Amino acid sequence: MIASSDNARHWSEAAVVVGGEADSTLAHNCVALKVIDDTMYLVAMSEDCTRDASSVGMRRIDPESTRMDIYASQDGANWEVVYSFGDKFKWIFEAPRLTAEGRLMCVCCTLRSGPAILLWPGNDICQDPEVVSVPQPEGAQFPYGEASWYQRDDGRIVIFWRDEGGSCRLYVNYSDDNGHTFAPPMISDIPDSMSRVHAGRLRDGRYYLCNNAFPTLLNRHHLMLMLSDDGDEFNKVYVLVDDPTSQRLKGLLKADGYQYPCCLVEEDSLVVGYSVNKEDIECGIVDLAQI
Repeated sequence: MIASSDNARHWSEAAVVVGGEADSTLAHNCVALKVIDDTMYLVAMSEDCTRDASSVGMRRIDPESTRMDIYASQDGANWEVVYSFGDKFKWIFEAPRLTAEGRLMCVCCTLRSGPAILLWPGNDICQDPEVVSVPQPEGAQFPYGEASWYQRDDGRIVIFWRDEGGSCRLYVNYSDDNGHTFAPPMISDIPDSMSRVHAGRLRDGRYYLCNNAFPTLLNRHHLMLMLSDDGDEFNKVYVLVDDPTSQRLKGLLKADGYQYPCCLVEEDSLVVGYSVNKEDIECGIVDLAQI
């Protein structure tokens, strides 16, 4: 589904992009949203699933049914499929962004070969991307390829990985050739409660990381923003939100707290969308002049 806003404060009613058919067993997930020129592209991951009567709220997924398709619209209301990845990939978790070389890039999880980087030939998201495999270090686990990145002034691309191996730290790897090859991921000293991270660059040149930077497993009560002047060392940390919160309804894989941020730089503000208890979506606005 999709909703829109002129100010990130007041939002339209959500409208269906794909799905909603009666008696369908397909679940659809928006895994990326990208605007190129006058067209908006939505990447939808679909999978066949059935309800499990033995566990409240649980559905069982058929992993062989996974597929990703790209829908396009020029008005945000009428959508059509313009490209399909088929069943090659399991997930991506953020929209591809341009490298300094002018090529779209994002991280993914392949269906059968683990985490990888997708590198397109240019700015056309409907072309076939190159798939660059990423080795998992001993003890670390990147089962869904949950990662985010930025590129420094010296050209180095830095990727931050969620580790499900229990380290409560982000893993980092980098590329010095615009994403064609990558060094193996290494553990960092950046805390993470085993959640998702969003990285990027502000208009003033500073770099940021937004995550649950708390070294306790699955403690997502603190959503934090870290800033760096050089993209190498983070020397400022802010708590964006940590108000007490708890789930209205318990469910499998749900967690209390503020999690899974997605950030958008808009002039002198950083718009931060995030999940609350995996039940609601909130949108916060950071005044960058104050930090």
